[in-house]
Amino acid sequence: MKQRFIKKEGNSTLLLFFAGWGSDENLFAGPVQEECDCLLCFDYKDLDFDYSLLEGYKEIRVMAWSMGVWVACQALAGKEYPYGMRLAVNGTPFPIHDTKGIPEAIFQGTLENFSEPVLIRFRRRICGSAAQVKTFLSHHPYREVDDL
Repeated sequence: MKQRFIKKEGNSTLLLFFAGWGSDENLFAGPVQEECDCLLCFDYKDLDFDYSLLEGYKEIRVMAWSMGVWVACQALAGKEYPYGMRLAVNGTPFPIHDTKGIPEAIFQGTLENFSEPVLIRFRRRICGSAAQVKTFLSHHPYREVDDL
């Protein structure tokens, strides 16, 4: 996985954000809370996690979105940190599961037919409205279909 500080100012609190599938740092170029450093995790081709990046923080706030929920569960399982918050948004520890996640048939169908038009439809579905699609596309990730 890739880990990038999108804000590092020596704060005592870290916002550790696990982004959703297909994300990159371009999607999260907006402002971050004043009192926090922010470490973004994305591109989950492997689950290698550099735990040294968490050293020295008095509080770690974990936020995970979509597939990032599963990745956070994998990366932080059994790890004791000074958590101030742990928040999962639109995700599950069971990402490919017929009742607790994405149904296996849908996941396999998406994987087998993955293309640029499928990616465009996926991005539109995650937004929910035309206004949100417009906002998303102004910051959309620049990862190519082959990379995904």
